[in-house]
Amino acid sequence: MKIIVGGPEANIKATHLLGNEHIDIAVFGEGEATFVEILNYFLGQSDDLKNIDGIGFRNANGIFITKPRNRITNLEIIPFPIS
Repeated sequence: MKIIVGGPEANIKATHLLGNEHIDIAVFGEGEATFVEILNYFLGQSDDLKNIDGIGFRNANGIFITKPRNRITNLEIIPFPIS
């Protein structure tokens, strides 16, 4: 099982959170597109977490933080939730 965290604490204390061996990935900023890319990675549709903007994770070399993801400026690209 993978543990993925986000929210204010991930944005402020990512390195601290990723120091916890139980947390696998921290998501920074808006996570809608980021989380889809993380899921695609775990489904084998992406080859490297380093290619996903807006996350931090641990690897053999320590903690790795990717570049920030651009903010969503057009809310129309986010599907409406289904209830």
